[in-house]
Amino acid sequence: MIFDNPLILRYKYIQMRPRQFWLYMTIYISILLMIFFINYTGYKNETMYSTITALFKSLFYQFLVMQILVMWIWASFSSGSAIREEVFEKTYDFFRMLPLSARTKAAGILVGKNLIALLLAAFNFVLISVFGIAGGLTPMLLFQVILTTVSVAIFANSTALLSSINTKGKKRKNEIIAFVLLAFFLGPAIINGVIAMAGFKDIETKPGYFFEFKIPVLVLASIIILYFSCWNVKGLLRKFTYEDKPLYNRPGAILFLMGYELVMLGLFYHYLTDESGGLFLRQFNLGFWLVSLTPLLMIPFASIRSYERYFEYVSFSFARSGGHINPLRMTLYSNLTLWLGLFGIWIVFAIISTFLSKQSLGENLITISVILSFYLFVLLLLEVNVVVNPSTPKIWVLLIFVFGVYVILPLILAGVLEVEGFYPHSPLGYAVYIADLTQQKFLTDMRVAMVNLMLCIPPAAVVIGRYISIINARQQMQGTP
Repeated sequence: MIFDNPLILRYKYIQMRPRQFWLYMTIYISILLMIFFINYTGYKNETMYSTITALFKSLFYQFLVMQILVMWIWASFSSGSAIREEVFEKTYDFFRMLPLSARTKAAGILVGKNLIALLLAAFNFVLISVFGIAGGLTPMLLFQVILTTVSVAIFANSTALLSSINTKGKKRKNEIIAFVLLAFFLGPAIINGVIAMAGFKDIETKPGYFFEFKIPVLVLASIIILYFSCWNVKGLLRKFTYEDKPLYNRPGAILFLMGYELVMLGLFYHYLTDESGGLFLRQFNLGFWLVSLTPLLMIPFASIRSYERYFEYVSFSFARSGGHINPLRMTLYSNLTLWLGLFGIWIVFAIISTFLSKQSLGENLITISVILSFYLFVLLLLEVNVVVNPSTPKIWVLLIFVFGVYVILPLILAGVLEVEGFYPHSPLGYAVYIADLTQQKFLTDMRVAMVNLMLCIPPAAVVIGRYISIINARQQMQGTP
């Protein structure tokens, strides 16, 4: 039984104290009475609704907004605050030593911290179903709306908990301020989204394409969200089991990226192969490139092998090879090999999308090469931070400054000097450049790539130098000549 979970019982004892529980119930009942009073008054005076069906339909969408606020924002905040509360109350070490499995800890927090929110959500779903049926909505729409709401809630809560496990530098006051700001900006967006959904006719039958399969768009969105929620849960289990390890190991990073690329290709496939697309096929192809490239900007930060891991690897290699190791083997073990391998996977899918959209492979390979040169420079900066940070902890400040100059300076020079040739040297400028079908030129691409490769030389020299110093340090420690 799930309620045999010790963490759930602990949070139940804390949250279900009569004074605290009835405080939440009083607020909730007051909101219900206010909503019913306002809507009933508008119906009786015929200022808001002309029929009882219109009243119930409006109540359905109003309670849907409330449900989203409860399950997406309030519950996510509670899930994300669990670990930080342990740290602030100085009980995190005790939490880590609990003889519970990672699965039990994850379930205990996600359920236990949200007992009141789940109770209110269950009652809200009853009201939503009653008002939806009375408002003339189809059972299929009700099912899809509930499925989507629950799917996003699972994703949001698991993401919040996963992001909270790294507690360094977090302050409770800043966390509450961030929550208030998030609610302030997301609240109107959620309301507008629900209003927009209400304006769609027969949204439950609107098809979404996955490859050439037609699936109701809300169902398709829910399936994809649940798929990525599974990755969140897998990440939670890994972090609760190996707290000092990166979120992704090498197989995990590769599998996640391949799964992501397949999902994105499935969503774009119908449009990439549309014969009536014409000139828009290039835009769809570039759109797929942009969306599918996004994880390559995030996975490196979640898969970093630390400087200490490099030392461990060198020691292990010494033991196996009789005290001899060269920088090439160190490079193959390094973060750079994984990150460039991930880019290789992206290249495969970029070529597939190019074939599907019937674009010129030669021209697109040139563009891919330039994107690789941008990516390589960013990876080298990140690796410099890994290998230099132990001796110079503030090196990341300089690297962020260098990256900012790298992105912004070409745009500034292009505007101040009115020389358009500068702006493709910025990653942002190059994205705009390749989207403009009238401007792309071979010489410009080659110039940008060459400049990027020259910029890669200094950080590459630093990285190789640090690899050699690690090897030399281990040789001296073990007395190897």
